[in-house]
Amino acid sequence: ADYFLDKYIVGYFHPMDIIIGYNHHFGHKRHGDSEYLNKMKEQYNYNLYIKEPIKINDVPVSSSQIRSYLKESNLEAANRFLGREYEFSGKIVEGDGRGQLMNIPTANIVLKNVNQLIPAKGVYCVDANVDNHNYSGMCNIGVRPTFYEDGESVIEVHLITDDKLSLYGKEIQIKFKEFIREEKKYDSAEDLANQLMQDRYNCQLN
Repeated sequence: ADYFLDKYIVGYFHPMDIIIGYNHHFGHKRHGDSEYLNKMKEQYNYNLYIKEPIKINDVPVSSSQIRSYLKESNLEAANRFLGREYEFSGKIVEGDGRGQLMNIPTANIVLKNVNQLIPAKGVYCVDANVDNHNYSGMCNIGVRPTFYEDGESVIEVHLITDDKLSLYGKEIQIKFKEFIREEKKYDSAEDLANQLMQDRYNCQLN
């Protein structure tokens, strides 16, 4: 923390004021914190201001809390803490065509940012944008257990439109609006198709 403060914060910026969050840490093993900066402020001649957390329902708003909500399928809380709908973008690639066979064609998505957090497995109502056209849709994140015992996790999006779209290779932006249900294994493809039609209807109303 000593080196980081002296070399980077003071050495580069020569700050008169430093403003940090209440739980901010920096430097080797995160040893730098508000107490440390307060102790060093006279030596380096800066003013220190510590901002208290913004809270929603008595829970501090933080990136770690938002990630936790997304992993728990609590999309409503995640979006409320973000102040917007959680979103990501990616490239549409060819899948196995099972959605087309069930009359629910889907676009498989490979994320542009491979390190971006993927929400919990399940079905979501989404808004999508392709070629500057906006669509309502539904997104499934999961392993497709009806068809695969030990499948690879995929991101699939069905766009609610009567148009026949050519999507392979195109960029798509997805905004997550509502979590509908968890992923489930069905007894048959027909049972799954019936559930997907109900999901589609729910997302049309969303």
